[in-house]
Amino acid sequence: MASLDIEAIASSTIENTIATPDEFVLYQAIGGPERSAAVEVGNYRQALMHGVARLIELPISTRLILELHEKLLNRTQNAHMAGKLKVGQNYIAPNPSFPIERATCVPPPPERVESLLDDLWRFVHDDHSVGKVAKIAITHYQFETIHPFGDGNGRVGRLLVVLQMLDSGLLAEPVVYPSYYLERHKDEYLDRLQAVRERGDLDQWVGFFGQALTASALETNRLALRIRETLATLRDTTAGVRRRASKEAVISAFSRRLYMTVRDLAEEAGISRPLAAECLHELEAEGTVREISGQKWRKVYVCQPLFEAIFHEAPLER
Repeated sequence: MASLDIEAIASSTIENTIATPDEFVLYQAIGGPERSAAVEVGNYRQALMHGVARLIELPISTRLILELHEKLLNRTQNAHMAGKLKVGQNYIAPNPSFPIERATCVPPPPERVESLLDDLWRFVHDDHSVGKVAKIAITHYQFETIHPFGDGNGRVGRLLVVLQMLDSGLLAEPVVYPSYYLERHKDEYLDRLQAVRERGDLDQWVGFFGQALTASALETNRLALRIRETLATLRDTTAGVRRRASKEAVISAFSRRLYMTVRDLAEEAGISRPLAAECLHELEAEGTVREISGQKWRKVYVCQPLFEAIFHEAPLER
């Protein structure tokens, strides 16, 4: 799902984990390259998918965030912290190298985290006096201020935003990616959070957060329109060409799956592997399909116009 891919890259970009779309897709497809950025972005997507599935049987809770955290930190340099609440005092500073004396926020100590999280979940599930968007905004602020983990607090917090939107009925599917907006307005995002801590400026924070969700929903709509228009253009270009039906099946398959091998494509399009390979070869020669792995075997392909439509203006590289 394109929205999951954009959310994963954007949320990780906020943490200065910069992965290009090619790296991310290739890591999802074949487990490489083993660059830490690609691993972390891939982990975010896996954690989001896990959270969406678990919401069916598990409420938003400490257990759920521990599971998300375990997925996020898998195979990273802080894998030893995965799925565990913090054991030492952490803090938020403009630069990670700064000592605690220069911190902009010193969260509660480890011994208070579990009870504070319990209080937060009671607010999430039991307080019906607050509107849905305001509740998600306040939850996000409180979670980031508790800062319950040694690493990964921002990413878990942004995962919770999407999960709360699903849990509260604001979304039926995880198709809105708020991290895209928050990454593009990172300084204001962090400033608004800090203003609540320093001055209790909750109204401004909730207003900003609501604006982020609205902008994210509009961007999802624009994404859907870009994909629809791109597919229409691609189908028009196949009119009268050799193997038209097969090529249309290939293009339709790429609209459902961002990247595929020849085997994947044959299964998804319902055609034989030799025919899938021939169609890919012809579409690659036309510039419609691009091979991204550089490998001799188990090549991975994307439909370039769709790829560009999905990652159009995405906050990926600096």
